[in-house]
Amino acid sequence: MKRKLLSLVLTCSLILAACGSGTGEKAPTAGNPSGTSETAKEGADTETEEKASSDAAENSESPEDSESAKAPDSKWLNPGKGESVQDIVGRIKEGDGEKGEDENVNENETSSGSGVLDVVNSPVSELEYVGDMYIEYRYPALTLGYYSIADGEMVTDSAHAGLAKSLDSYNKKVKALCEEEKKSLAEMAEDAQADGASFAQFTLTYDAYVTRADMKAMSFYEQSYEFAGGAHGSSAWTTHNYDSETGSELGFKDVFTDVDSLPALFADGFRSAYSDMTFDSNIEDRIRQSIETGDEQILFSLSYGCVHIFAQDYFLTSHTGGQKITLSYSDYPDLVKKEWQTEPDEWILPLNYYSDYMIDNKRVSMDWEYTGVDDVDWNFSVNGNKHNEKFFAYQPNCYLVKAKGLSLLYLRIPVGDVSMISNVYEITNTDLKLIEQIDYAPYSKFSLNPNRMLLSLNEYVDQSPSMLLPYGEYHVDYDGLPVINEEVYGLEGNDVILKEAARVNPPDPEDAAVSGGMWNLAKGTRLTPLRTDRKTYVDYITEMDQVCRFGIDKFAYDMQLDNFGTPEDIFERAD
Repeated sequence: MKRKLLSLVLTCSLILAACGSGTGEKAPTAGNPSGTSETAKEGADTETEEKASSDAAENSESPEDSESAKAPDSKWLNPGKGESVQDIVGRIKEGDGEKGEDENVNENETSSGSGVLDVVNSPVSELEYVGDMYIEYRYPALTLGYYSIADGEMVTDSAHAGLAKSLDSYNKKVKALCEEEKKSLAEMAEDAQADGASFAQFTLTYDAYVTRADMKAMSFYEQSYEFAGGAHGSSAWTTHNYDSETGSELGFKDVFTDVDSLPALFADGFRSAYSDMTFDSNIEDRIRQSIETGDEQILFSLSYGCVHIFAQDYFLTSHTGGQKITLSYSDYPDLVKKEWQTEPDEWILPLNYYSDYMIDNKRVSMDWEYTGVDDVDWNFSVNGNKHNEKFFAYQPNCYLVKAKGLSLLYLRIPVGDVSMISNVYEITNTDLKLIEQIDYAPYSKFSLNPNRMLLSLNEYVDQSPSMLLPYGEYHVDYDGLPVINEEVYGLEGNDVILKEAARVNPPDPEDAAVSGGMWNLAKGTRLTPLRTDRKTYVDYITEMDQVCRFGIDKFAYDMQLDNFGTPEDIFERAD
C-alpha cells in the first residue's frame, strides 16, 4: 500500500481540544471589582453591537450599488443575537445570503485551516489478570496528525517536527511510567492472593485532556489515578504547554504578564471556588515558592478564552483530590500575554467532568451521578444555568465544538450495545437546545478538527466471521450537523482467515502487476477489514500490506463477495 507523509500547510483559522463540569469548579470573584454580572455585560455588548450594526447599515452600499457586494452575508455564516441554528437553516433554505456561482466557494470544502492542528489521542487500555485479581490500566498516546481512511494509516504533521518530537517523548515517558507502576501493582496483587484474598481490583489510569492545539500553542493536562486498596486512591496532575512552532515547553514567565501577582490571585481563586474547604493559612507563600522553583505543585494549562490552574493533592489543603480553577480572559484580560490569548475561528475540545471551559464568552461545565442501577443523572451548566438529562448506565463522552460561528456540544450517548448515537446541541447563553439526534458518534481515532472528524456509523454488519463497524470522515456544516467529506468509510472488525486459496483483485491492478494484476492468496491468509463505500466494495488488507478488494452487492451480513459467496462461505474468524 502506498504510504504518504503530509506536510500540513493550513490555510483558514479553525480548531481544537479538552473537557468540562458543572458543580466542581466555580469562577473566582476576585478581579471583578465592579461587580458587573455576566447578564449585565451581555446587555451592554448587545447595545453596542446593535448600534454598530445600525451605523454600518446607514453607511454601506446596497448590492445594486456595488458589483463587488457578492460575498456571503455574515448573518448567513453566523447566528445573530438570540438566533437559533434552526433560524439560520431557515434563512439558508429561503435563499438568504445565497452564494453566487462565480464566488468559487465550496460549501463542503474541508481545508484544515491555518489556525488548527490535527491531534489524535488513542489511549491504550487493558485489563491484566493476576490469578483472581486484576489490574485495570490506561495511558494516553497523542499523535500530531490524523487518520486517513484512504491511506489506512496515520498521516503525520511534518511541518511541526519539534512539537511532534515533544509529544513522542511524552508518550514514551507516560508509557514507561505506567508499565513500571503496573509491575508494582502486580506484586501487590500476588501478595494479596498469597494472604488469602479471593478478589481484588487495582486501578492505574493516566488520562490526557487536550485544552488547546493550534498553530500558536498546544496544551494538555494529564490526570492520573491509582487505587491499590484502602479508603480511596491517589491522584495527581501533570500539564504540558508547548510553543507549536518550536515544540519547546512554556513556563509561567513565558505566558503570564505579571508573575509576581499570581500567588495572591490564585489563592483568592481557590478559596472562592472551594469555599467549603479549609485552606492552610500560608497558601500564597506555597504558591509563590512552587512557581519560582517549578516543583509542579502549582500548574497551568492554556485553553481558549481561559487558562486552567491546578493545585496538587494535599498541597493547599488536607482535602484529597487536588483543586482546579479556570480564569477567563474576559474577567482577567491582562492575566496572560496577548500572544497566548489567540484563538482559531474553529476548534474542538474533549470535555472532562467537573471542569470549567469557555466558548464565546460562555462559561460551561458538566457533572454526573448515578441515580439507579441503570441511570445516570447528567448536568450541563451554561453561565450557571443547569440543563439536566438522564442516560443509560454510563456518563456520556462530550466534545465542545466551535464551528461555522456556532457554539455546539457533541454528546456520545451510551446505549448498552455496539450502537453509536449522538446528541448535537446548540449552546445558547442560558441553555442547551437539541439540534438533532444522529446515528453516529466520535470514533476512537477522532481528530480534534471540525473539518476532519472521524465518526462511527450505526449501520454495522453483524456476521459470524467478523463484525464490521464502518466510520467516516465528516465536517461540521452550517446547521451544526456533521456532513460526510467523501463516500469512503474505514472499517473496524475482527481479523479473518481465508478458508481456501484465492485470486483477489487489488483496488489498482498495477499494485499486483507482477502477478497478472491480481493477488494470489494462500489458504490461511490473515485479512484485516480496511474500508468500504457501503455500496459496491469491501477492502481487506493482508499482513504483507496487500489491499484486497471484494465487490459486493450490498453492505449487509449476507452480502456476496464477488463470486466467492458470503463472508461465512470464504472466511473463518481469526483467533
